[in-house]
Amino acid sequence: MKRTWIPLYIDLVDLRVAVLGGGQLGERRAKMFAEAGAKVRVYALRFTDSLKQYADRYRIELVKTDLLQESNILEAIKWADLVVIATGVDVIDRKAAAYAREMRKLVNNGVDAERGNVIVPFQGETSYGLKYAVTSLGKTGIAARIARDRIKECLEDQSLAIMYRVMARIKKYMKTNIKDAKQRLPLYFIIEEDKVFQRYVSQGEEEKAFQRALEIISNHISYPDRE
Repeated sequence: MKRTWIPLYIDLVDLRVAVLGGGQLGERRAKMFAEAGAKVRVYALRFTDSLKQYADRYRIELVKTDLLQESNILEAIKWADLVVIATGVDVIDRKAAAYAREMRKLVNNGVDAERGNVIVPFQGETSYGLKYAVTSLGKTGIAARIARDRIKECLEDQSLAIMYRVMARIKKYMKTNIKDAKQRLPLYFIIEEDKVFQRYVSQGEEEKAFQRALEIISNHISYPDRE
């Protein structure tokens, strides 16, 4: 069966992440997950100097252990919700990946993506808050990084920024004033396809675009308190 990868954004606050490996890859992963609010433990015999410095700042727990001992690998995996494999020692990485998958853990294999089930993509954010990510599924990080930078150039567009902000305001307004989700959903597409609304967005008229959206909503919805 061909593997299917589904992109997800996950809130990592208080999730437990075990990083196997204290080298540069383990350091990068530990810092990234700790900054996202996860409880991070790094398991290794040796740790980079910068990881030792990050440990106190980001509350990363460094566990000095010999991962050539299977019992130590299992101990780390049992504790974790997500296992990051980053030792670069083939016999350890293979065993850790196999055990973690058998125990139905999420596995980010920084050495061989095919032996994991979680990919850490190259990600970014526009000046107006739109987040995006891209991955080659482990085939080439260089191409994925270049693609991420080009995507940012495309997304830094005034009309898209206005569309983003206006529709975010409209969604908040509708969720407050229209409780029935079945009524709200088609309105988003009606607003998007409205020619007057599109013109205001393309001309940079953000407030006029918002008011036009409110007008469209009013024309399509009957409010009980107005009857």
